[in-house]
Amino acid sequence: MWEAYVTFMFFPILVLLAYAQDRNWFRSSKTSEESDEEEMQQHPPQPRRNTKILTAELVDCTEEEVRDIVKNTKSQHGMVTEESVSDEFFKHHPPKLNRGHYRINAIRNMVSKAAVIRAVQRANTGYGNKVTPEECSKTMSRDLPGAVEFVTTSYSVLEGDGDVTLKLHRVNGSSGRITARYKTQDLTAMDGVHYVGKEGTVVYEDGEAGETCIKVPIIDNDVRNADTLFTCSLETDPSEALGTNKLTVVTIIDDDLPGEIRFAQPSVIVQECNGSAKVEVIRENGSTGSITVQYRTLDGVGPRAAQAPEDYTSVSGTLHFAQGESKKVIDIPVVDDSQYEKEEHFFVLLTAVESKAGGKLGSLTKCRVNITSDERMTVLVKHVLEKVKSGNVNEKISTDTWGQQFRDAMNIGGGEEEPSTMEYFMHALTFFWKVLFACVPPTAMAGGWACFGVALFFIGLVTAMVAEVASLLGCVMGLKDGVTAITFVALGTSLPDTFASKQAAENEDYADAAIGNVTGSNSVNVFLGLGLPWIIASSYYEAKGECFIVPAGSLGFGVTVFTICGVVAIAILFALRFIQGGELGGPLRKPISAFLVTLWLMYIVLSSLQEYGHISFPGTSKKCPCGCSNRGILPWSIGTGEGNCLAAGCPLV
Repeated sequence: MWEAYVTFMFFPILVLLAYAQDRNWFRSSKTSEESDEEEMQQHPPQPRRNTKILTAELVDCTEEEVRDIVKNTKSQHGMVTEESVSDEFFKHHPPKLNRGHYRINAIRNMVSKAAVIRAVQRANTGYGNKVTPEECSKTMSRDLPGAVEFVTTSYSVLEGDGDVTLKLHRVNGSSGRITARYKTQDLTAMDGVHYVGKEGTVVYEDGEAGETCIKVPIIDNDVRNADTLFTCSLETDPSEALGTNKLTVVTIIDDDLPGEIRFAQPSVIVQECNGSAKVEVIRENGSTGSITVQYRTLDGVGPRAAQAPEDYTSVSGTLHFAQGESKKVIDIPVVDDSQYEKEEHFFVLLTAVESKAGGKLGSLTKCRVNITSDERMTVLVKHVLEKVKSGNVNEKISTDTWGQQFRDAMNIGGGEEEPSTMEYFMHALTFFWKVLFACVPPTAMAGGWACFGVALFFIGLVTAMVAEVASLLGCVMGLKDGVTAITFVALGTSLPDTFASKQAAENEDYADAAIGNVTGSNSVNVFLGLGLPWIIASSYYEAKGECFIVPAGSLGFGVTVFTICGVVAIAILFALRFIQGGELGGPLRKPISAFLVTLWLMYIVLSSLQEYGHISFPGTSKKCPCGCSNRGILPWSIGTGEGNCLAAGCPLV
């Protein structure tokens, strides 16, 4: 009975070793990142035939990590697209793939279901060229209808200029047709006295964007009066295509006085990605003579205060308004630190005016500049997180309802492409089994334990059916059970591992997953699948005082041949590491593959010959390993009754 316990104890030892290796317990004291960096420096990656990786569940995928990736990418390569940031994220956060991921994907491919592991290109291409903000905006807004709005919400014009030009533009997309209607309306300015009212329609066709100019005539007079205002409003069809700047205010400046200097707005909002804040200073109530005004910046106050030089560049200087000039702009550099959730502020002050014509400061001499998050980058971060989530294996294999499971079972494929002929064939071939296993409780029920328990029952049922069908097939073909077991049964149960290893070999940087698929599966089969029932049966009959015996038959010979072939295969893998620097692939891949297949065929042939008695091997006769003169034996372990045990009363005599 001790053999049973030894066999079973190898299973927790295997699990512990695998976990320790996965947690890098056997590596040096250096961090994995440092070791990987040294490895990359000593052995730079070579070009590979297949440059795809498989993305699966990413551990601790947070918004902060995505922002850091965006920040680093922008600092190195300029503005980047959503696709490049996603690839850069996967590059810095390698997918945690294991044998289960590849096995699930392989089985789904076999039964014509959508793959759960999405393939993406590596993030080592296309980063040598910067992408301009215009190209980035165009890429992110493709296939969107966009919105039509005024370029700015205010305009100023001297009454002697003759007209004012209002600008419309279509932003954030160009898909579909948009009709924009505009109309002027009086405030303090009167239609026909200070300006000529205007209304009309602007049409943006599908794919058309850019700016459109609207000219409104201004009436000049020689009467001194205060500045006057009128508005121009905007409506669109469809109504949801109307942008935020749907109303603009036009100030008609009387140019018969020297005027007053003030800020155009009490506050200005700037996105940090713009690089600078443009603060507009206007001259109103006249434009006669020249005026010089002094200005400077001031740090904000409170917890959301912007500080120079961390958040912006402190500036000071003078603005000179010549005869007839009514507008100037103060350009203040803003630091883009890619902190996309912040909102900070600072101030710009107008401090003094110098004018021989008698100009003075107006009522608004302090302007607040609000630095907000980059809206485009915030959307980009959100989309990257959605991409990461879409590549999550758990998200794709989890189900909430039985209805969802039955729909998935009856659908063909599930990917974006049209199903192939082979997918239709496999769907028809496996339709019964997919519908049958759709009866398993959804993974969302009872924390997944209901699914786990019922799935184990179904697997046991299918295993019994496969064993019975294989036995019947061998009987019909005239094959012994031992030959059937090492051919049809073994081949069928190993197919998922074969395809999973193929995917891992094609897509992983290292051979661990490809080889571990096979060795891990067989180790669990022996240590757990054989050890656990062995312990249960031997303990039960030991407690009853009976001897539990299962004659080995041809097992000893088969294990010997398998061990020899296995040692040869492992030796080849070690030799390939020294010869070509890796276990899989390389110039010797074809002859090595043929040799390994030959080892498998040799094992099949030799085991079959021994099963039919053409090869004699010591120790294959049935004998009782214990003194069982007065003890029984399980009936199903007697076999043919042949043996050389001479103990009185032993059923094997």
